[in-house]
Amino acid sequence: MGKSHTLGKWGEQMAAYFLLKKGYTIIDYNFKSSFAEIDLIVWKNPQLVFVEVKTLNKNNLGYPEDQVNFKKEQKIITLASDFIDTFGHTGEIRFDILSITIKPKRTILHFEDAFFPIW
Repeated sequence: MGKSHTLGKWGEQMAAYFLLKKGYTIIDYNFKSSFAEIDLIVWKNPQLVFVEVKTLNKNNLGYPEDQVNFKKEQKIITLASDFIDTFGHTGEIRFDILSITIKPKRTILHFEDAFFPIW
């Protein structure tokens, strides 16, 4: 397992803990298809929330949230649609980004409604 994979998994664990403390319920971790993965799927009444977690050791080359580009958003939206079709959710949904930076100071930023599907 490479350093970036280990850092990413650690970030996902921190994100899950952060969201649990904010009253979210974890529905699924690392929901995958052949073309994409959603890091966390959580519930906070009345919304099903698809969360992309980005973690960087340092932000000297930009911020973690900047790594979620349009192409990545589209993959997450498509996979979310598959999840919804599979499990039959008919209520509200939202797409969030959790940005985690370790140095110089550990920070977690939660961007609610970070991007929107164009169905």
